[in-house]
Amino acid sequence: MKAGLGSAAGNEGVGDPGFIPPDVHAIAQLFPKLEILELIGKGGMGAVYKARQPTLDRLVALKILPPRPGTDPGFAERFAREARALAKLSHPNIVAVYDFGQAQGLHYFIMEYIDGPNLRRIEQAGKLSPKEALQIIPQICEALQYAHDEGIVHRDIKPENVLLDKKGRVKIADFGLAKILGLEAKDLRLTGTRDVMGTLHYMAPEQVQHPQEVDHRADIYSLGVVFYEMLTGDLPLGRFAPPSQKVQVDVRLDEVVLHALEREPERRYQQASQVKSALETIASQPASTPPAGADAKLEQLRKQVRGPAIGLLVTGILNWVLMPFIVMFGLPALSRMRGVSLARVPLGHADLLGVGLSKLAVLGLVAVPFILCSFLIYAALKMIRLEAYGLAIAAAIVALFVTPGNCVGFPLGIWALVVLTRRDVREAFQQTQAANVAAGNTPGKRSALLWLIPAGILLILTSFVLLRQLHPPLSEPAATTIFLRSFETGERPISLDLNRVPGGAWAVSCTQTQTFRLFEVTDPGVQNCRLIYRAKMKTEGLAGRAYLEMWCRFPGKGEFFSRGLDNVLSGSNDWAAYETPFFLKLGEQPDLVRLNLVVEGAGKVFVKDVELLAGPANSSDGAR
Repeated sequence: MKAGLGSAAGNEGVGDPGFIPPDVHAIAQLFPKLEILELIGKGGMGAVYKARQPTLDRLVALKILPPRPGTDPGFAERFAREARALAKLSHPNIVAVYDFGQAQGLHYFIMEYIDGPNLRRIEQAGKLSPKEALQIIPQICEALQYAHDEGIVHRDIKPENVLLDKKGRVKIADFGLAKILGLEAKDLRLTGTRDVMGTLHYMAPEQVQHPQEVDHRADIYSLGVVFYEMLTGDLPLGRFAPPSQKVQVDVRLDEVVLHALEREPERRYQQASQVKSALETIASQPASTPPAGADAKLEQLRKQVRGPAIGLLVTGILNWVLMPFIVMFGLPALSRMRGVSLARVPLGHADLLGVGLSKLAVLGLVAVPFILCSFLIYAALKMIRLEAYGLAIAAAIVALFVTPGNCVGFPLGIWALVVLTRRDVREAFQQTQAANVAAGNTPGKRSALLWLIPAGILLILTSFVLLRQLHPPLSEPAATTIFLRSFETGERPISLDLNRVPGGAWAVSCTQTQTFRLFEVTDPGVQNCRLIYRAKMKTEGLAGRAYLEMWCRFPGKGEFFSRGLDNVLSGSNDWAAYETPFFLKLGEQPDLVRLNLVVEGAGKVFVKDVELLAGPANSSDGAR
């Protein structure tokens, strides 16, 4: 954000929080010697405008203070005194004040224009590393030490008042709340006995309790708060941990920060220059080795995590080894057990494997475990290095359920969850992550791609093998007789004239020639083979004959039938198997097969165990 004196986030405390700044046109009339460009910020202490000073051809920041109520007659004198104090400050790390005054009741400052963000915006954007913090704090120290030497206390050091220009130089803004030291008692009253200047969380304890008795050491406390927040992202509230226990930073910085945050002014650094000297000493000497105890504890936790992590890794690898064998051998074996052909069921058919799954569903069921196993291996490798805590938790859960390795992965997943949910283990992950960030070794996408690319290649190859099984070449005839569909005893025939009888059979009594529709098979997905319609039948007192009839419908060609006239039965017969074939040429693929029972004459006919099979086109397997 662009700002001149302070940020548009505002300076809470003194001032009118409901202050509505004049528009650009109104301000331009009050300041004819300035070219008012835009309003760039508004806060409790006023509004800041970006302006151009034509006589000097430079950009400036114009800060307008809100009008003071008539009950504060000493404001004009206080403003003049503090403005003169600001004008004395000439330092490369302090926003310069060029002019001040009053225009139609509005008090104003004309200041150096800083084209850059404040520290708060940089922190919120997540672009501030510990290394950059160590470059910023010494510059703040230089500015504060200079102001303190001039007898001025800032009293409102906070991220909003620390600006960085485009070259990365620090500029301290908003010394407008500072007061001159060494004044007589009558001058102290000019500040207002009820004003508690500064922002609460950044204020020294004595600044809250006795605001009229603070000295420059209050700025050092505020500097300690800002430094702590820059390193950890948190404010030092209540009982807070040293920075090195929250993030991976040099443990020697703990002493600097905690010394600046002493509650008693006498126990803090007495000069801002001392803070700068301490930081320069740390920067000039190699970082000390972490305490042996802390390093040993981290290594011990790493060993404790390594066990379940390796277990998860083995589970993922086991799944990867077993899954191709299941695809290549398990699915065909299961299909044969269920009496269904993988190759003869169309892609969208809802009865693959005889369990209501289409080929697309089977492909999805195969792909999902491969993907999850890939994730499991990748997360386990990260877990071994104490990286990616969230992925480690997810991998432990995945290991519980992904087959076929979950027989091993279930206990390993529970073990991993028990270890990962421990507080000291979570903190070890956080410490490792902070160390990687501080060292600039944040894991990128390359490590994930190095694993996912070969995993994807293996998945594609396995899917190709599965598709070859699901879709063999069209010119390849069926090698053996395979079941396309068998109808269970509980399935009701289409014709309502058939009645259920004991033994899982259906019976019909006829007085004349009739054709009974039994079942239909939609899209059997076969060609270049011999369809076989098979069923068991028996008769009682049939005066005539009964036989099986099969109709095949071909898109755009019509329907054709085949009758088992060489496999008929009449009179009274016990149960026997009967069938009728239908020969399909290459390219002939029916989209509907009808299975009928034809009775010519009078009598009673029983039927059960209806099946549709596919056999080699040149085979006589099963013929009577």
